[in-house]
Amino acid sequence: MAVNQRIKHALESIMNDKHSNVLIITHHLAILGALNTIFSGTINTFQNFDNNRKPQNGGLTLLSEIPKTES
Repeated sequence: MAVNQRIKHALESIMNDKHSNVLIITHHLAILGALNTIFSGTINTFQNFDNNRKPQNGGLTLLSEIPKTES
């Protein structure tokens, strides 16, 4: 999906810049897509985030640290 590829590219670019703090302003579906990308999820992971950890509209989603992985 093109949206997922754009989100993945944006996240990789941000992570490669090695900033200690980053503020991203976006909407609900982009946040879900980012979380799904970070956690290498599937459509089921995406739906689980949407059903159980839905970002609040106009709210704050905070990731304090992205886990290091082998890949």
